[in-house]
Amino acid sequence: MLSMIIDNISSFMYSKLLVIILIGAGVYFTIRTSFPQVRLFHSACKAVMEKPDDEDAVSSFQALMVSTASRVGTGNIVGVSSAICIGVY
Repeated sequence: MLSMIIDNISSFMYSKLLVIILIGAGVYFTIRTSFPQVRLFHSACKAVMEKPDDEDAVSSFQALMVSTASRVGTGNIVGVSSAICIGVY
């Protein structure tokens, strides 16, 4: 009984409706915030590429790369271990 309820909720949530809602929310917030992806791109690149004040300090670019590597690496480890546990290749 509970399994059927969860299956129905899952089927409803993970359908085309979810894709439409997510795209709609993305478009809405992009328009509402005046396109920050485009408007602030130059500023973001400038902030990442600036040189550190101290020679021994970590630069903004190095911090970004370490953060990105840790997130991508964790996702790869979790994805592979989950696939092995489930039995999917």
